[in-house]
Amino acid sequence: MKWLSEMMWPTGRQGGMEPYERLLGFHDLAKDAIERAYTADVNSQPDRALKLYATGLEAISEAFKLSVPSSGLGPAADSVAAMRQEMLAWQSAVSDRVFTLEGTGGSGGGSGGGGGGAASRGV
Repeated sequence: MKWLSEMMWPTGRQGGMEPYERLLGFHDLAKDAIERAYTADVNSQPDRALKLYATGLEAISEAFKLSVPSSGLGPAADSVAAMRQEMLAWQSAVSDRVFTLEGTGGSGGGSGGGGGGAASRGV
């Protein structure tokens, strides 16, 4: 998504950043958005939660588009695999929670029970 890429690299440095740094940036953005979404979710703000969950999912999607070579990264190669695994878990939990929230029309319920708790604990 163009706006997300511009937010990550406002000066157009996208080409100059190492793929590992870009992956780390998207990972951190996703984590922050999902944590804030969960807080909104448990505070009965489902519309805000849905927007933040969408931001987190978009950051994860952008992260998965990156090609991060593991050769030459040394110990960081293990962290690449760990970040990708973590984001896969977040993606699954958040997608489930978004489905639930959208089923309630984005308002009402928002108790934060069920799927939202799983997303937060994984973050």
